[in-house]
Order: sequence, then structure tokens, then C-alpha cells
Amino acid sequence: MASGKPLPLLLALAAALLLAGCAGTKATTVYRLGPDDWMEANAIRAPFAPDADALAWTDAHALAQADPQAVLEALTRDGRDPAYRDELAKAVGARRTVDWDWLLERAVAYDHRAVGRLAVSGGANPNRRIRLEWHPIEEKNGALANALAEAGLDALGRAATPLYLAGAGGNARAQWFLLEVGADPNQGASPPILAPITQGDLPLVQRYVACGADLTAVPMAGNAASPEIADWLVAHGARLRPTATTFSPLQTAILQGNRPVARLLLRHELPNNPLPVNDTFPRATTLTLAAAKLPELVPDLLDAGANPFANANQAFLTAKTLLLLGEIDRFRALGFPPDLTLPPTQSADADHATDAAPMPLLGALLEQALIDLRHAPEASQRAIAAANHLLDLGADPNHPVFASSITYRDGVWKADNTSLRDLFAKRLNRAREQFPTPTPAQADALFACQVLARRMAAATQWRPGK
Repeated sequence: MASGKPLPLLLALAAALLLAGCAGTKATTVYRLGPDDWMEANAIRAPFAPDADALAWTDAHALAQADPQAVLEALTRDGRDPAYRDELAKAVGARRTVDWDWLLERAVAYDHRAVGRLAVSGGANPNRRIRLEWHPIEEKNGALANALAEAGLDALGRAATPLYLAGAGGNARAQWFLLEVGADPNQGASPPILAPITQGDLPLVQRYVACGADLTAVPMAGNAASPEIADWLVAHGARLRPTATTFSPLQTAILQGNRPVARLLLRHELPNNPLPVNDTFPRATTLTLAAAKLPELVPDLLDAGANPFANANQAFLTAKTLLLLGEIDRFRALGFPPDLTLPPTQSADADHATDAAPMPLLGALLEQALIDLRHAPEASQRAIAAANHLLDLGADPNHPVFASSITYRDGVWKADNTSLRDLFAKRLNRAREQFPTPTPAQADALFACQVLARRMAAATQWRPGK
């Protein structure tokens, strides 16, 4: 340990056990990284990123499957990579001073399979831990980071291995190579098979499974780049149920914004699976996540039996999403009231004032319209259209809302509530000042907002059918 301070007892025991598990092998390889670099990103670039120049030379001389002697002769003839050439010469000459792990690494860079097998037979460990050092370590838990690095682990206590780093670096040839020479497909900071799954390489995924990759360790089908890969994973036993701390495959696909994969997984997974334990929405399900991250999937989930009323937040988000999608008939069929509300935002102001008015659905749509003006004026137009539909259904433009401020009156803090139409008019005027020279799309959205503001100003109380 560079710090010279004793490790906490538990960490010391953990590090000792982890290193003991590597007895008889070269446990770690050290890569020192710069002070401004992420550990993983640099490790990806350093030893196992694709080396285009080396691979081009291999392909030009058809050396990928050549025997070590032929590779040595080609390196000597071209005067290429003297360090690799000299180490390979020692290996071919059966000398005892060969750095087998380094030779394996160079063979991976060139995709020299026979040299790789020679290195492994000589003692190279394709599953060694990669120790990543970065200097200086400035975090408050620097001693812990150093201890983990000593044990060949990342910040979550997981091992970095050559196969994992090759996958994270997008090096498909290196993964084929390492699997061929005996790399464990289940060792890595996360399952190494996730790399070809997310990169859309089905043949490589199949190779991982043929080499013993565990498809049940964590839910992974939701990471698939295509429905074909997701379908193949499910057919071959990939885990579908979430854990208390991991998203299900369907939830993962939603987070990735991948609707084709999500729709496929919806055939295999319950639509009401809860989200991992969290404090924000303790009873939230897949539908809550879809409304926030992949709104166009919400109708599919409802068709599959998702319950929009599992909790108040889910009902509110589902109703808002249906309006934004123009699914007015479905909104009405589900029985959502036009003045559906949520409790006020739990801000420091709202915490001091217990009389803060709740946010109505119409207010959420108007707020969305103003937020989208800057970067997504087309989305702003959709929110205005949804607000008009909601007014047609009877939403009250005079609904009281919390104006995000409080006043100390009569010895207590009181919320500054106002009518929704007044709050929208005030915020719209502020938005117009922020866009003195709007783009054509912004100008159209601002005009739609102004028309809606005039409609709300002329209203007293909207009723269905009026």
C-alpha cells in the first residue's frame, strides 16, 4: 500500500481472500493511468483496444492462424515490433525467461492465435486480474481505491480481466481469440458477454454461450441491440425476472430506449414487475419507467395488462403520456378525471407550507410545453394540443396551483397559490422575453401557447361537452 496506513480489518480480509484465490498464477497486471483519466476508459485503450495497424499487417500476411515460427519469420523479415519479435524468439527457443502474459497480450493485439496458445501453454493466464492504478487519487476514499486496485478490482469490488476489457473496448477479434485460448466467459467487472449483446454481434454471443457463459447471473436480454439477439437469449434460458437491485430485461430495454426489443420482451415478461427498490417511487412498476423513458411503449404495456393505478405517480404519468400521444379515447376509457392531481413538489418551500396546492394534469402539460420551447418546439406543440384536449374534457383552467414561493403570514408560512391560467400567462410572458428572435418552429409553438392562454383567460369553468 502506497499510503502506509493499515487497511480496515474487513477490507484487509477481503483483499487477502481475493488474492489467495489467484495462488499459483500471475494475479495482476499493472497499468498506470493519467490523473485526468477514467480507470476503465484508459484500461480499454491500453492493452485490449483494437490495434488497426497490427491487425492490418496480420491480415496482409495471412498470419492469424500461422504457427509461431512463421509469425517470427515475418516479424524479422519486416523489422516489425522488435520487442514482440524478441519475446517470441525466446518462446520459440524454449527459454525460461519469457514473459508469457506480455506475449499473450501482444498476440491478442495481432490476432496470432497459435502464438496465443503457445503463451498459455507456457504459463500465461488469460483470466488474470488487471490492476488499474491512477495517480494521483484525489477522492476522499483514496485508501479504499488503492486497496481495491491492489486486489485487482474496480470500485464496485469486481475484477477487470482481459476478456472484459476487450469487450468493453469493442474488440471482437480479441474476444474470439481469448475465448479460444481459455478465457473464462464469466469473469469480469460485469458479465463479458454483455459486450457482444449490446454491440449486436450474435455469432460472438453464441460463441460465449458455447464456451459456458452464464445467461442467468443477471438479466441481460434487455441490453440486446436487436430483437433477434434478445429472442435468441430468451430461447436459450436468459434470466427474465428482476432482482431487488437490478432491472428486468424489459425495464432495461425501456431505459435503453429500444422499443423493438422491449416489445419482444413484453411477450415473455409480466407488465407489472416492480422496479428495483428505490425511495422516490416505492411502488412503481414497469409502466412508470416507460412513461418517463419510452412513452410510445405505454399503450403496449396497457394492452398487455399493466395497471395504471398501482400508485398515484404512475396514474398521473400514464394519463399525461396518453394525452401527449393523442390517445384520448383510451384516456377516457380508463376513467382518468380531467383534473387529476399530484401532491406539490417536495421542495424546501413546499416543506415549510402545508397548504401548497397540488399540480393538476393540465398544469403538467402546460409546464411541459414551456420547457420544450427551447430545444423541442415540436414536442411543445404536442403538449399544447394535449392541453386543449384536456380542456375539451372539462379540465378547470382556474385550478389553484402552487406558485413555487411561500410567504410568512400570521405567524406561519403559507403557500403562494394562484390560478393555473394566471401562472401560465405569467410564465408564457417570461418565455417570450427569452426568445426575442425565435426560430420558425419556436414561433409556431409560442403562437399555439398564446392561443391557449387566451382560451384559458376567457374561460370560467370548463365542463364536459362545452
